[in-house]
This record gives sequence, structure tokens and C-alpha cells, in this order.
Amino acid sequence: MAGQQKQESTQQKPKKKENLHAGHRQRMKKQFLELGEQGFNDHQLLELLLFFAVPRRDTNELAHRLIEQFGSLADVIDAPVHGLCQVSGMGESAAILLKLLPQVQRRYLCARFQNLTVTSSEDAAEYLRPYFFGSCREQVFLLSGNNRGQVLGCDLLGEGGDFGVILDTRKMVELVMNRKAAWVVLAHSHPHGVALPSGADMQVTRDCQKIFNAMQVVLRDHLIFADGEYVSMLHSNMMD
Repeated sequence: MAGQQKQESTQQKPKKKENLHAGHRQRMKKQFLELGEQGFNDHQLLELLLFFAVPRRDTNELAHRLIEQFGSLADVIDAPVHGLCQVSGMGESAAILLKLLPQVQRRYLCARFQNLTVTSSEDAAEYLRPYFFGSCREQVFLLSGNNRGQVLGCDLLGEGGDFGVILDTRKMVELVMNRKAAWVVLAHSHPHGVALPSGADMQVTRDCQKIFNAMQVVLRDHLIFADGEYVSMLHSNMMD
């Protein structure tokens, strides 16, 4: 009798509901390893990325909400942390992970080009382009080198908002002297504009050229970057 009751009790135990998402994360990771990013649309790539900051929750809906809120995958990554955190389901850790992406990519690209020999404006542009990758703020860099085309340094001279940056000429002179540079290239970004020099850019170039001439250092070019494109002031006949 006792054995029969035990059997009936076992039979009456409710079955666990089937988890429709079981193994979903593992399948997506495997698909990425096999196909790379080509096997995913933007929502799925974002969903996969969020796995690593949002444990044990469905990130597919969150990925859709983020792209609907900001417009595109690129706009999501460019969004500020406080804006990302206002989206339902987003926490600070997930927002920081997204902000890390362009920063790590920039560091990676800069490292890949660090041994490039610079003998022309094209070489300088290839070397400098990664320094502006993913930046939403105007920045000014000074690339300096020796007579063999070797780069001695690439230094941030200033950083500002959407409407300009103050160039620290004292810092610029000290860097050139300390590195004993034979030539330099100025470069700055127009993060929300076009890669065309303004009147102020041309005046700054003339002022810097006078400073470098007095130091017997060659200002090879001044490059303006915007959205991956650049303009050479030298090749545009905007330098003396």
C-alpha cells in the first residue's frame, strides 16, 4: 500500500515547463565563432554583446529597445552613459561595456600603426586616423618625427567640445624640444562637421608655422579629420 501511494505521488508531481531559451546564449556564441559578425544583424550583435554585462536575462528585447531609442548600433555605442541607463533594462555595467568598445578599438588601431614610417601627408593621415576613432569631442594632436621618418611621438595638445578647443602652444613647444623633432604634423578633428579648415584653423596654422620656423622645425602639414575623412591643408594650398 505504501509503495502504491509513493508511486501515485510521483505520478502527480507537475512537470517543469520547458525553457524555450535554454541554450540560446551558447548557440549564439557558437554561431559567432563559426561565422563572425557576418552571421548577425545589428540587433543580434548588440544582444550578444550584452550577454557579458546582463546575466540571466533576455537581452534581445533590450537590444531592440536601445536601437529604437537611439536609431542605430553606432548611435547606441556613441550615446552617453546617463542616456543609456535611462533605457529600461540597462544598468551602469552594461553602459560602461558599450562605451569601452570604441576606446579599446582606438587603442588597438593606434598600436597597429605605431611602427609606420611617416614620409608623406598620406602616411601621417594613416598614422593619425585611429587617434580620432570614435571620439565625439574635438581633439588636437601633434605628430613629431626625425629625418629618417621615424615617429618620435603623437601627443594630445588639447580637447574641447563641439565648438572648438584651445591650443596649448607652450605645451606644443615643450614637446617638440623634448623630443628633438625635425618635423611635425598638426591634426585636429571636426567631430560633428566636415573635414574642411575654418578661418580660425588657417590662422592657427600660420601662427604655429611661425613658431616652428623659429625653432628650425618643419611643419609638414595640418590635417583635419571628420567621420573618417581628412583634408590636407598642404595639398589644398592653404600653407605657406
